[in-house]
Amino acid sequence: MAAGNMYRVGVLGHGAIGSLVADQLSVGSVEGAQLEGVIVRRQHPGPEHEQLGIQQALERCDLVVECAGQQAVREHAVRILEAGVDLLASSMGALADPVLAAQVQAAGPGRLISTAGAIGGLDLLGAAARMGGIEQVLVTTRKLPATLV
Repeated sequence: MAAGNMYRVGVLGHGAIGSLVADQLSVGSVEGAQLEGVIVRRQHPGPEHEQLGIQQALERCDLVVECAGQQAVREHAVRILEAGVDLLASSMGALADPVLAAQVQAAGPGRLISTAGAIGGLDLLGAAARMGGIEQVLVTTRKLPATLV
């Protein structure tokens, strides 16, 4: 943990969810945490937060909060954990792949912390559907119109 008992946090992804998480961290809304920056694939104009590459994040962060989807978990989870950085992942459906799940489980010394995805349970439903047994799912969701852009 960083000096002063503050977790240095990187937010992986800067879409609708990642930008909100980064905003909350940057204004001190999360006690004991400070935003180091957002982890983006390519540097681009836009986020008012410092943009980090994955290697920078591994050097500067104690915790990475994944807000970028299952592909980001597939691409980065093992590397993050092997670097000794904790990973708070919301896109847990990526771990329906038994090979990836085994690799993540064996990785460390960083810890994997799971949370419900942005659309609660959707990753779980997708994983269950891939394993068979689900023929139909009806999902009703509500979003503020401003979050659809």
